[in-house]
This record gives sequence, C-alpha cells and structure tokens, in this order.
Amino acid sequence: MGFLARKLGKQEIQEKKFQDRYKGLWIKWHVVFKMGYPVDFICYTPEEFEREKKRVSIVSTALKEGIEI
Repeated sequence: MGFLARKLGKQEIQEKKFQDRYKGLWIKWHVVFKMGYPVDFICYTPEEFEREKKRVSIVSTALKEGIEI
C-alpha cells in the first residue's frame, strides 16, 4: 500500500471501496512511470495493513519475501 498511499493520501484511500483502490494503477505504473517490471499492488489502509500483516496473508508474505520499491 505504500506506493498508493504516497500517491493518493491516506484520507483518499480510506474513502475508496477496496476494489476501487486499484483503478488506474497499472496504467500509471507501466505507461506514466514507464516501469518495465511486474508488480502486485496491495492497496490497504494503514489499519487494514496492520491487521493483515499479523495473519497468514499476502501482506505477511510480501513483508518477508517482497522487494520494497
């Protein structure tokens, strides 16, 4: 969520439905920023992120094995 939070801001993230947080990110990543490598966006609010990192989830796995960008 770090990338999305920095680009949109915490309040704007919290106002969006979970599934709507991803809209436009692929285009921004590949077209606007011209990043040439794959990425999985994890779009959680800070509260959701804290909850998910304590569970067996993609968040806890990403924290252990992922690469911070």
